[in-house]
Amino acid sequence: MLSYLAPLAPTLVGGLIGFLSARLMAAYQAGRQRRNIAQGILLELAQLEKPLTGWANILRSPPGGGLVRIDTPLYPSHGLYHTLKKDILQFDHELAREAFAFYIGLMNVEQERHTPTDSPAYPIMMEGVGKGLADSTERLPRLRALLLKEVERSARSGLAAGPRRLGKGI
Repeated sequence: MLSYLAPLAPTLVGGLIGFLSARLMAAYQAGRQRRNIAQGILLELAQLEKPLTGWANILRSPPGGGLVRIDTPLYPSHGLYHTLKKDILQFDHELAREAFAFYIGLMNVEQERHTPTDSPAYPIMMEGVGKGLADSTERLPRLRALLLKEVERSARSGLAAGPRRLGKGI
């Protein structure tokens, strides 16, 4: 009986090695993709932080701070969020929730800022813009910390080689 199974052993071992290799490669690619997405968002946050914080401070400061008109986009129509919405779901629950909260808040502010100045709702909408910007800027440190944790986790696990210190000083 054993003589019949001996020719099958190399085939079974080869299949097992192929299966394990495919699983490891998939894990490597998923880790590397999460790391790259996190790094991209970190770079985008570094560019957004100063203007968002500046506008939040202007809209928060009296007198008439809420009546300032913001003519430039707060978030570009070609920003990473528009490209990576689905990819953010690859992150753990906490990071995905924080990223979506930040970006959805920013999208709401961007929409509210288009209120015409002659509209009776303009002062109320600009107050909402100010509060939304303040909320978004308050989320930045936590979001940045979670993204850095994701980059470090991917690098430490050996799933994604590359710069481990991205985000230092961001």
